[in-house]
Amino acid sequence: FDLLGILFEWVPFFTAFLYPALKTFNSWSNGNFDVLKTQWIVYWLIAAIYIYLKAILFLDYIPLIWVVETLVAVWLVHPKFLGALYLHAVVIDKVFAEIIEEKVAPKFKAILGKI
Repeated sequence: FDLLGILFEWVPFFTAFLYPALKTFNSWSNGNFDVLKTQWIVYWLIAAIYIYLKAILFLDYIPLIWVVETLVAVWLVHPKFLGALYLHAVVIDKVFAEIIEEKVAPKFKAILGKI
């Protein structure tokens, strides 16, 4: 019986996958679009990007990485913080707004100008 091994495996798994999966299912089962759906869409995108980076950068070999993963996952999913929604509002929206302003809008205006 290895209590520490169980702790290392199950706490991050519960924090990063089981709890968010349950909350995602609950937010989507109510039928109407709300802020929580945005929270969970952004959360799963962040989780997917992190899993990809973790695989190619071999982050599992960093000592105590599970502690950092767990703390970040708690911040991203905790109802008081809603970190994924915060990242969406502060970072992601600004980046996409700049991309749209610089790259998409001029082309779209040029196409509309020809009509």
